[in-house]
Amino acid sequence: MSSGQVVAALAPLAAGPVVGRLYPPTDYAALALYMALAGLLGTVSVLRYDKAILAERSERAATSLIRLCAWLALATAAVSVPISATIVVAMGESATYGATRWWLLTLPILVLSTGLSGAMSEFLLRHGAFGMLGRLRAVSSLLAVSGSITFGLLGFGAHGLIANYTLASLATTLLIHRQFRRIGTGGGAPLREGHARVLLRRHKPFAFYTMPTELIGMAFHNLPVFALSVVGALPLLGTFVRARQLVFLPIQLVGSAILNVFRASAMEDLRAGRSFLPRYDKTLLSLLAIGLPSMMILWLIAPTVVVVYLGPAWVEAGDIARWLTPLLLLRILAMPAGAVFQVGGWQKAGFRLHSCACACGALMIAIAVIADMPAHSIVAIYVIIYAVLCVMSLARARCLSAFNAKSIPEHC
Repeated sequence: MSSGQVVAALAPLAAGPVVGRLYPPTDYAALALYMALAGLLGTVSVLRYDKAILAERSERAATSLIRLCAWLALATAAVSVPISATIVVAMGESATYGATRWWLLTLPILVLSTGLSGAMSEFLLRHGAFGMLGRLRAVSSLLAVSGSITFGLLGFGAHGLIANYTLASLATTLLIHRQFRRIGTGGGAPLREGHARVLLRRHKPFAFYTMPTELIGMAFHNLPVFALSVVGALPLLGTFVRARQLVFLPIQLVGSAILNVFRASAMEDLRAGRSFLPRYDKTLLSLLAIGLPSMMILWLIAPTVVVVYLGPAWVEAGDIARWLTPLLLLRILAMPAGAVFQVGGWQKAGFRLHSCACACGALMIAIAVIADMPAHSIVAIYVIIYAVLCVMSLARARCLSAFNAKSIPEHC
């Protein structure tokens, strides 16, 4: 799985010098806004009931959850149609949103695709198909890279980036579905209304806490995107998004693979009635070994390397990359925290933590926008709040991982 993730990350890295010279920062700003809205709607696609597939003891129940997720994805895709249309109307004819506006009508398709691919991926993970998932991500990354270069050479600009993102997402879903069909779902009767209600009640913490937590996390992640779009700082938005992609590259390389293995192993410990604190500490040490050297190297070379790598249009991206390097280590270390909240049944703790951080960040960034502060202050506020959230998540998750009961100890 790590090998596939490495290929998935190295493909866009190798293409970076070409893509950086085909698209200016303003094109990436348009893509960032589209991806931010797609991410928000995609998070609610199946109300996070896909995360319950791994937790189910029964294979039959896991199969039923797949069917339930498919129906939920269809429902949320239908609901997103008027939402997308409303956003398009609200944007008006502003030049700021010109390249993004009409593409938002495709968001319902992405919502459906995200929900289906997420549920099928969880089913593959349940069956230990780590290598298969790694290969799928590698192939999807190669398709996305080739598409972005092709559209860039044809001169499609921001429209090419958005079209490529949409097509790559759909292709990924088709590839996952192909592998999903190979494993099979165990057959069985269609999902009945009574059984669906049982599953909805049994796993409602995922809908009531995990989904809002991830939605808040997604909103927090994209606060700078929305704020910089509002103030019209599109060049800064494009450089910020590209710098963040490069800085967080080590996480894409192996971090998520380690996290998926930790989730599956922690669930085994929980079913056996054991604390998964030793496994959590071992995972933290592995992530520290990845994150610390990466952060130190990036801090030293970021301003120079980014400009050489992306081209002369990206000078500011090098400085922003240096701002973001401390977040690299903190985010890597905090990655298992979300899995701890889910696996241990402590979704409420994660929800409260992320809600507080997002509210504080949104309030501070709103003040910066209303007070007409420099656009760079928005990025600085985001970095500070993000660092505090990572530290708090890390501390809380480690405390909780020492227990195997689904209740939060008072001293945590």
